[in-house]
Amino acid sequence: MPLNDVQIPVFDGEDYNMWKKRINLYLKMKKCDCVIERERASTETEAEWNNKEILAMNIIYSGITNKQLEYVHEADTAKGILQKFDEMYLKESTALQIICRNKLEKMRLEKFNDSSVFFDEFEKTINDLKSAGASISEKEKLNYMLNTLPNQYSYIGDLIDTLKENDQTAAYVKNKIQIAEMKNKNEEESCTGASAFAAKKFNGNCYNCGKSGHMARHCQNGTQGSSNQGTSNWNSAKGTSRGQSNNRSNRGNNRGRGNFRQRRGQERNMNEQSSHTAAWMAVASVAKIREISNIRNKIEWLLDSGCTDHIVNSANTFMKVIRHI
Repeated sequence: MPLNDVQIPVFDGEDYNMWKKRINLYLKMKKCDCVIERERASTETEAEWNNKEILAMNIIYSGITNKQLEYVHEADTAKGILQKFDEMYLKESTALQIICRNKLEKMRLEKFNDSSVFFDEFEKTINDLKSAGASISEKEKLNYMLNTLPNQYSYIGDLIDTLKENDQTAAYVKNKIQIAEMKNKNEEESCTGASAFAAKKFNGNCYNCGKSGHMARHCQNGTQGSSNQGTSNWNSAKGTSRGQSNNRSNRGNNRGRGNFRQRRGQERNMNEQSSHTAAWMAVASVAKIREISNIRNKIEWLLDSGCTDHIVNSANTFMKVIRHI
């Protein structure tokens, strides 16, 4: 990797320990780290030493903000600059430790829209606490993170108790939170897709076959025409009746009194025919209703390997039923 490709983040007063590690490595890569570790040896020329000193100071100055430069501008060596920073940011501060610990105790995961932002803020506060001179163990860090969890993640604490002591870490909790969030996100996407599909699907029952999910005009059973048979016969009977009563060629024959009994006999025959037709329609309708009822009572199983349970409201569908008391 070319040396010019390495970039040191600008130090603005936060995360001094991390910034100092980067600066030390960068100075070592530039072969001028000796000026911050020791005094000039007798075997080194003053000019060679001064060149390394100027290079190290320029690297440090380019890695800090103007505000930080105001604090250390009086130092005339690279070693003096870093010592000034050490006095400011590495000294133990009881007040700063209290602030950091209070921040950790009040921190809650549910207050962050993005869990990655929460994890960054949590780690930053832990580093600030260490920079203030506090000594924090992995167990203490774990307890702080468990305290931030909402009730829906309380089961993670139970999982921690089942692990070996060396595996009880904050990293384990972080991993479990990320897995749970990914699962919740996938379930929400699945529900959204299912809702969109259900909105387009017809939820009523077919008037032809009695099954749900389609209309009668889309029915594939091909029995829709037979359901209208009774109506067709009824219309035929009505048409015949009308033809007999409205036949103009017979009007003259029906006007006289001598034809009264004949007309009465014809009307009686037509009424009997209408009664037989109506009775046939009633029997056909009852049969059709029973057919539809039988179809509706049939259960079609849609097996889903991802379902937790398959539920049915009729014990008759099982070969054997075991009832628990």
